[in-house]
Amino acid sequence: VVPTLLYNLKDNIGFRESYQKGLKIFKSYLWVYFLVFIITAGGFLVLIIPGILFSVWFSLAIYTLIFEGKRGMSALMRSKELVAGRWWGVFWRFLIFGLSVIVIGILISVATFSLVRASVSAEVFGQVGDIIGYFLQLFITPFVLIYGFLIYKNLEKIKEKVSYNEPTKERK
Repeated sequence: VVPTLLYNLKDNIGFRESYQKGLKIFKSYLWVYFLVFIITAGGFLVLIIPGILFSVWFSLAIYTLIFEGKRGMSALMRSKELVAGRWWGVFWRFLIFGLSVIVIGILISVATFSLVRASVSAEVFGQVGDIIGYFLQLFITPFVLIYGFLIYKNLEKIKEKVSYNEPTKERK
C-alpha cells in the first residue's frame, strides 16, 4: 500500500498504475523497511539516543527508494545525507506531527468509544474498537506519508545544490 500511495504522489497517476509500479518494487521496499527497522531497533537496544538518531537519519529512506530509485543501503545513506545538517529540524517536525496524530487519534477514539460503550455488550465493544482502529489507520496513513513526502521534497530542494556521491561498498 505504501509504495502505491507514494507512486501516486510522485507521478500523479491512477490507482491501478501506481499499484502496478508499487508491486514492481515491493521486494526493494520490504528490504529497505527491514534495514531501517533492524538498524533503528538495534540503536534502541543499545541506548535510546542511538535509536532516535537512526530513526531520524533513515526516516526518508522509503522516499529515496520511490523518488530517486535508491535501493537497500543506498536508500538509507541518501536519507542520512538529506537529513545531515538539518537533524534537529527534522526531529522536531516528526515529533510534533506524531504527537498531534496521537492526540487526534485518542480524541476520536474516546469520543467514539463513549458513544458505542453505552449501547453494546463488552464483546461487541471489543470488535467495534478494532474496526475503529482500522479506520483510524486508513485515514491517518495518507496524511503521515504526505507529511513525510513534504519533508523529503523540502530537504531535496535544499540539498539540490550539494552534489551527492554514492557511498562506496565499504562505507555502506
